[in-house]
Amino acid sequence: PRDNGFTIISNTTVKEITYNDWSTRSGPVQHSVTLLVTPKIVEEGRRHFNCSTLEGVEIENQGGPGTMRSHWEERMFENEGMTGFISLHGAFSRLTFALLEDSGWYQVDYSNADQLVWGRNSGCGLAAGSCGGFINSQLQENEPITPFCNYLNSPSITQVGCTVDRAAKSYCNLRDYGFEIPAEYQYFNSGANFNSSSADLSTIGGDFSAVDYCPFQRAFSNGICSDPNNDRGSGIDNIRAETYASGSRCVEHGGIWTATD
Repeated sequence: PRDNGFTIISNTTVKEITYNDWSTRSGPVQHSVTLLVTPKIVEEGRRHFNCSTLEGVEIENQGGPGTMRSHWEERMFENEGMTGFISLHGAFSRLTFALLEDSGWYQVDYSNADQLVWGRNSGCGLAAGSCGGFINSQLQENEPITPFCNYLNSPSITQVGCTVDRAAKSYCNLRDYGFEIPAEYQYFNSGANFNSSSADLSTIGGDFSAVDYCPFQRAFSNGICSDPNNDRGSGIDNIRAETYASGSRCVEHGGIWTATD
């Protein structure tokens, strides 16, 4: 239907809701989101996150007119091919296939969908809440905080890790902006290597605002494991014994490599 030339979208397709328990460093606040709530999208969203109560799947709330409300929410689906920003190894997942099916214009074969690792089986805490709340609850349960991170890197210190899909070497993109970021995106009272005595917590967030300032493992430009151009060879320049090739993947380890004959 149309009203004065504008399309009216049914609330069985798109729904506006407000989370009243969006977790921040200062306590819960309200945070409004837009959800797609068509049947297959809800089914696939619940399946992906392993969250049986998920009401719908968020679409992007930031960016310009070509991005906002026309792509999947970056915080929830960082490298999905239909988020509003280009990522490494974009995956056209079952969720995008579900969107096509629910449109009524397409028949889809889900066996052709790409695997999406980001957020998989992470539960309702990630699917319907802030990354700050998810990180805190995971730490309390002594569980990994993947796909997010909480290490504050600096020009002199960089902790190297892996992207969530292990496709590249990466670093935690948590940074100090030097100015106060929006209060609803201030998540941290402490982190892996900082607390209130060592940092101004109101200025700390992930370096990509479209992910709702959530910090995650961002790939180094020369860290893509499958790109042979990144190979260091076998000499002194390859002190980590790295090999870059089509089948290579990033692996984290706790110790130091030792060269032997």
